[in-house]
Amino acid sequence: MKPQTAKTLLVASFVPVWSPRHIYGGSVLSEGEGPLLLRTYAAYIVFLAFNGVTECFMFACMTNDEVNRHNFWMIGFSGVFLLAAWQLTTYLGSVGFILANCVNIFTRSSRRYCCIGFC
Repeated sequence: MKPQTAKTLLVASFVPVWSPRHIYGGSVLSEGEGPLLLRTYAAYIVFLAFNGVTECFMFACMTNDEVNRHNFWMIGFSGVFLLAAWQLTTYLGSVGFILANCVNIFTRSSRRYCCIGFC
């Protein structure tokens, strides 16, 4: 996991530099908020990678009852996401929405790390 994390962070740091932004969205992504938006999205992909690995491992360790209880946790995580999206998009715009997704995945991952510890 550590070598993969290092590779992912290295690639994510250079994505905005290497990507031909003018092909994707023209001046919208090449100027203004566009480079910051792409850089934030590249960091979000790192969160997605951890999310997938930990979620698969957690569900492999859970019983049916634990999966059913986890569904109630997911309702709470949805509330956290809605609050984070509302607050962060108010202050940061579209970048705030990506950061709200990062907050959502971080809270879900922290719960999974607790479950994996008891596996």
